Amino acid sequence: MISVFHSVLCSDAITDSRSGQISYVKVIDTVNAQQFPIALKGVVLGMLCRSVTLEPSAVRIDLVAPDNTTMNIMMFKADITSAPHKILINIEQLPFTMEGLHTLLVSCKDTNVWKAVASTPINVISNS
Repeated sequence: MISVFHSVLCSDAITDSRSGQISYVKVIDTVNAQQFPIALKGVVLGMLCRSVTLEPSAVRIDLVAPDNTTMNIMMFKADITSAPHKILINIEQLPFTMEGLHTLLVSCKDTNVWKAVASTPINVISNS
């Protein structure tokens, strides 16, 4: 199981090769849409920390719309041997079909049960 300290959605990230420090570029908290559906290219950034278990953790990223419909964006295994550990997750396409407050939800599997460990709000506004 992984504990997430924070998660951020941004358009790009720069990692310093010497220090390992990450700079978040153009943090995204609001999306202006001319029409629906729209697709946003983004990068989800999280600082994750290993908790009690030592096995790799299954991680799932979902997009929850204002009407509570959920779309799975991706799933992967996170093998973190030291903590804290920084992870950059590239998302090719983040689809929005309506305006309102959406949530990018990061969950981990703990004994066959998915548990939410981080959420990032994204407000989608219609300009039409």
